[in-house]
Amino acid sequence: MRFRLAVLILLLGVLGFTSYRATAAIRMARAQSPFAFFQPEPPPLPEISLTDADIIRIMANYNLKQQDSPVFCHQLYGLTSFDQRQIEICEKVDTTQKEVTLLHEIYHIRYHEVGIDTGGPYEPAIQAHAEARFHQLFGIQPPAASAEPGAPANH
Repeated sequence: MRFRLAVLILLLGVLGFTSYRATAAIRMARAQSPFAFFQPEPPPLPEISLTDADIIRIMANYNLKQQDSPVFCHQLYGLTSFDQRQIEICEKVDTTQKEVTLLHEIYHIRYHEVGIDTGGPYEPAIQAHAEARFHQLFGIQPPAASAEPGAPANH
């Protein structure tokens, strides 16, 4: 199951999608692989600004779709298609998780705008950026997201 999920996520990445919740599945698949030690660490992401104006501009140019599909929400909190200029988020999670997920996807878009691919091994760094920005905007720490696909969302 984890291998199939990792393959699905990697395929979605090839098709121009990025995902937030799937990161843990990829890490678990790597950790269980006998070849995991052959996978080099990616270079660190450069710092990038994300202003309020950037957020507004991005949201004005991307469609936001809330997914209620059990298949989607079982595996992902969010997904971005750069080609279709669409952000999808699971509507079955609480508002705080939706906000953090939206920021996460916006960071993917912002990095994409400057030519940096942030899928796969960069998911934890993108999540850290999203959580820090959430804290900056709302003054509270977001709840920790479940690392296990299919686990109940934070409510």
